[in-house]
Amino acid sequence: VYAMQLCENFGVPTDHIIAIKAPCPVDLNRALFEAYNITHFVFKNSGQGSAFISNLEALKGTDVQGCILEASIDEGAISAQIISDTKTLQLILEEIA
Repeated sequence: VYAMQLCENFGVPTDHIIAIKAPCPVDLNRALFEAYNITHFVFKNSGQGSAFISNLEALKGTDVQGCILEASIDEGAISAQIISDTKTLQLILEEIA
């Protein structure tokens, strides 16, 4: 809920937000990327056993920019940005709004 409010506060229209309770299968994420021409995928690192790994897998082989909240990764070819503060998130949200 906080993330949705934050997006709205930074001017991202609600019709540009798809919110699904994790875990979400890799194939479904990829289908959503394609069906909605998604350019940015914002998700959090909830640790092992969460949807984090499957979200990273969904990004592989796509042009979608991953925006990971509170994470530290080194996944090579995956395009992802670590976001550790709301100022950085605001800049990204303004870019895609």
